[in-house]
Amino acid sequence: MEAIVYFFVFLFGSAIGSFLNVAAFRYNTGVFFRPRSFCFSCGKNLSWRENIPLLSFLRQRGRCRGCKSAISSQYFIVELATGILFLIVFLKEGLLIKTLFIWAIASIFMVIAIYDIRHKIIPDGFAGLLAVTALLYSIFYAPLGEHLLAAFLLSAPLAAIFLFSKGTWMGLGDGKLMFGIGLFLGISEGAAALLLSFWIGAAAGIILLFAGMPGARRIFGKLFKKKMTLKSEIPFGPFLITGAFCAYFFNLGFFDLLFGPSLF
Repeated sequence: MEAIVYFFVFLFGSAIGSFLNVAAFRYNTGVFFRPRSFCFSCGKNLSWRENIPLLSFLRQRGRCRGCKSAISSQYFIVELATGILFLIVFLKEGLLIKTLFIWAIASIFMVIAIYDIRHKIIPDGFAGLLAVTALLYSIFYAPLGEHLLAAFLLSAPLAAIFLFSKGTWMGLGDGKLMFGIGLFLGISEGAAALLLSFWIGAAAGIILLFAGMPGARRIFGKLFKKKMTLKSEIPFGPFLITGAFCAYFFNLGFFDLLFGPSLF
């Protein structure tokens, strides 16, 4: 019985992931409220058989049934990742109203990560929606004062980096994203998320630089089409979101990262 429940939670998450893909692709395109899904290459409206999360992509082998143009693998990856995230949250929290709030926050995180990867910017609309949702979560399920303080304290360093570098090191959207993360996680877990994001970002940067070296290009050339250098622009939002997920799922506080988890 439990396996069936887990399966349907995963399917629900995958279906939400399908919607998140649409939101990320259509945002600021002028077709955001077009009622039916369609192929961006030929404009063909998609039937329900072509809109089944995960299965449609596999069945069509990643191509439009109309024009045979390639469909971005982002669709499959996001649907799979969202399904897994929803399931993990359900396993952690159970079937509660609180779970719905966290599912909503995780969904906004996913859209922001997708959009930032594709366009290297975090829209104010998504950052604002995250802040409002995280604020409602804090009102009902967390010490509101602490989480409000965390939002301002943890976003301030990123905003300072933006101002000091005049936007060359970091975008202001990262500070706005961190504001929402602070509202969601509070001071300790939010600080852990921020620290983790820098660690993960540094590791990813080293890997990308290595992949751009002449010898490694023969191995990683298909994965990284552009050569990465120290001046290459890498979106930081996905690292902040990864850090936030890690801090939430593993209940990591700031001092847990520095000194190890407390035994008492």
